[in-house]
Amino acid sequence: MTTQRLDPAGGRVRVGNLVLTTPGYQGVAEAHDLRSGGTRGEEIVGDLDEIFARHLEEQEVIQLKQVVAPPTPTAAPDDDSRSIGPQPKLEVPEPAPDEEQVVVIQDEDGSMSWHFAEPSQRGRAARGAGTRTFQIELHKPESGTQELTRTRGPLGFIGRKLIKVFGFKIAGVAGAKLLRHWEGDKRPHRVREFTRDNIQIYEVGELTSDRWSQLTTGPTLLFIHGTNSQIHSGYHALPPEQLAAMHERYGGRVVGFDHPTLSYGPNENAEFFLERVGSAGQMEVDIVCHSRGGLVGRELAYRSEGSGTLNVRKIIFVATPNAGTALADTKHIKTFLNTYTNLFKLIPPIGFVDVLETIINLAKEVALNVHEELQGLQSMNPTGDYLKALNCNGATGTEYAAIATEFEPTADTKIPTWLRDALFDEVFEQDGKDVANDLVVPTLGCYDENGAGGFPIDDRLEFPRTGGVHHSNFFYNTDVLKFLNERLSG
Repeated sequence: MTTQRLDPAGGRVRVGNLVLTTPGYQGVAEAHDLRSGGTRGEEIVGDLDEIFARHLEEQEVIQLKQVVAPPTPTAAPDDDSRSIGPQPKLEVPEPAPDEEQVVVIQDEDGSMSWHFAEPSQRGRAARGAGTRTFQIELHKPESGTQELTRTRGPLGFIGRKLIKVFGFKIAGVAGAKLLRHWEGDKRPHRVREFTRDNIQIYEVGELTSDRWSQLTTGPTLLFIHGTNSQIHSGYHALPPEQLAAMHERYGGRVVGFDHPTLSYGPNENAEFFLERVGSAGQMEVDIVCHSRGGLVGRELAYRSEGSGTLNVRKIIFVATPNAGTALADTKHIKTFLNTYTNLFKLIPPIGFVDVLETIINLAKEVALNVHEELQGLQSMNPTGDYLKALNCNGATGTEYAAIATEFEPTADTKIPTWLRDALFDEVFEQDGKDVANDLVVPTLGCYDENGAGGFPIDDRLEFPRTGGVHHSNFFYNTDVLKFLNERLSG
């Protein structure tokens, strides 16, 4: 184990195979030899650490102790800069030709942040320099974290900072096809049974042709999940007795639509579903959709209008970015990654494992600098071409309802201060004012006027900022369950 002191004067400090430049910071850096076990083995932390190991190879580890951050300067009244001086840097040995790298930093409180090489140094074409530079952020410890040194986080013990360099193979799959290949294999399109007995189970088969025929005998209730999710994880909090009651109302015709969300557009998702419907016969559906799933629901309504094969009677949008979310803008991609990565502090593992796996594979796209090509992610960009076209559609015969919330993080919500600042000072901000949001989607964007027919939506349930409801915990709330129950009559 190599130990060095950080240089607050900004000098380069070699720690094992890595070089740290940390102007203004004091502390101790220790490099761990992974060949002797390093931080692995003794510190594997359940499913989350195993997920990292499944998708990324741990290459280098530095542990920072006794870190003292530089004081934040007082900005001039007309200075809205959030800079606190020169940014820390990490110099890393260049990866092999068939590999790429990412850096993940776990803070004292267990929260994690993603870091990437300079854009000009990413990808196969930018090799040959021997090393590459990562601009990193060393966040100030959250209050009270020093008492938690025996508690484990996703990457190891918390109460200290861990800097981990991960590598991954890129041979055989080029560019933005990397995530599309993974989603197509691990998050494929399928329509599945959704019952009280399999709410939290993934291993459920696709519908058979006979089952599709049964769905044409009366109204069907269709659940569509949101970004980075699947049916069993996105709707894991639905009470079994409520789902059983819905089955009774709809004559057992209750199903879920699993689909890839980042590399496939909502139009592609809808096309898959409509192909299955077309071979079954005429079908009538009510839709409950969370987040991006609402865009898929709208696609189904628009594309089936007057088709004679599918009639979308009703859509209930839950936190849907009908006007987009600034998090999907590529300039905010790191905040997008960090927001979803730290949901493990807010929701149980059953609802988070799918999220983390997809986020890790999205991070690979960012490391390759090809994330701007992801159709599913860009479908939620408020200034993108997809939403501009979608919100030019006129009214259909579909009835709309909406559930939205404004969420105000507090110290008790376990969201780190640095992430709250990034969300509310950079992403959800317009003309110097905060934009009400649920951590992922602007509140008004779910139901307000956006240019499309059917908006604004008058039939809605909206939670105040003090309600404790955020983007990922709607289905734990009894008022949400009551709202759904009153509007899904079968």
